[in-house]
Amino acid sequence: MKNLQNDENEQDNIRAIIKMFRSCHHKRSLACKTHSLLHYLYAACDIKITEQTFRKYVGIIRNKDLMSPGFILSNVHEGYWFTTDKKELNDFIDQELNRMGNQFANIEKLHQRVRYDKPKPVSGQKTFF
Repeated sequence: MKNLQNDENEQDNIRAIIKMFRSCHHKRSLACKTHSLLHYLYAACDIKITEQTFRKYVGIIRNKDLMSPGFILSNVHEGYWFTTDKKELNDFIDQELNRMGNQFANIEKLHQRVRYDKPKPVSGQKTFF
């Protein structure tokens, strides 16, 4: 059974991250790297989390579409930012689709060479092979 206190802390942390992006990082020119965002969360909200936990929370926010009509975007060079700009959102979708295509291409030959059985999908997972 999950600890209810942990659930409440997680929800509070996610709310703080949403508020941070809406108020401080709401355009590409205000993008920040993870380290700076974690420093802000600690200084402004007394929230101390790891980079891994931060990425997990951003994933939850994205998967549950908690910042609709906008979205938290990211790239390795600039960091994270929030936007509602349709062109930026579409460019991000294209970037991620290209990235997934490249990842698939990188393992396609390996998959053909070593996989004997069709992989068993995990519940809710889409299969690409």
